[in-house]
Amino acid sequence: MGNGISSPPGEKLIGLANFGNTCYCNAILQDKKAEATLLDCLAELFETISRQKKTTGTVTPKSFVAKLQHENETFRGPLHQDAHEFLNYVVNAICDLVQANDKASPTWVHAIFQGTLTNETTCLGCRAVSRRDETFLDLSLEIEPNSSLTHCLKQFGQVETLMGDDKFSCDACCSRQDAEKRLYLRTTPPAPHMEDSQSFAKLFHRVLFPQELRLPGRLMLTPSDVIYDLFGVVIHIGNGLDEGHYVSLILWKGQWLLFDDDYVSKVDEAMLNECYGPGSEASSSATGYLLFYKQRSTVL
Repeated sequence: MGNGISSPPGEKLIGLANFGNTCYCNAILQDKKAEATLLDCLAELFETISRQKKTTGTVTPKSFVAKLQHENETFRGPLHQDAHEFLNYVVNAICDLVQANDKASPTWVHAIFQGTLTNETTCLGCRAVSRRDETFLDLSLEIEPNSSLTHCLKQFGQVETLMGDDKFSCDACCSRQDAEKRLYLRTTPPAPHMEDSQSFAKLFHRVLFPQELRLPGRLMLTPSDVIYDLFGVVIHIGNGLDEGHYVSLILWKGQWLLFDDDYVSKVDEAMLNECYGPGSEASSSATGYLLFYKQRSTVL
């Protein structure tokens, strides 16, 4: 644990021990405030933290990691794993477990993370409009070099023209036609997490992400914007996603904290600037890999 951190009554700042390249797991668990299921093991881990008499310290998530490795061979062995792959697996596994008990209603995971993406295509021959909805639990964006998350979101809703070999097969025309295609967010989640849709390799360019993220109304076909506040960043340190180390930055009571496995310390807000990726203003190998936002006025 880092020095100089004190917790208010009832609050605990507990690190997670790393026992063999499990930082990918610790970084995600620290960003989230099975016959035991994976959900049981996760609940047990948080219960263990809440039972700690000290307000700071370390616990070892052995039962959770053991259950994870038992259920998914991807996470077995000493190899370095991907934090985003781990997050997706855990979120979807929890959804399946909760839905098994209550199939009629969406789970609390859906209530927090799920949004709806609408793919709209307009035939330029007959002007017929077709729409296809799909739900998502994380929002993947194409990240352009030396840009910003805000810019990438603006590009997200741009109209794309389908022509030539990419012509649209229109059911109304019963033929292939030129068309216009666009994406928009029909519903937005209270706490989205975002990552690069092309992040099979680590990005080696600078990408800025704001602490206040404004989703333009035109992306949602609504008259007003939706504002989100950054509260967590999973950071990758190293030269490739198959190596290196994961840590988390968490905003807690207005103070940014660094969770590096069993080490927890206060950090200056300026540290966020070091996580934009390498560039003329940053030479650090630390890169913001997963971003966690919450909708303003949303209580998690």
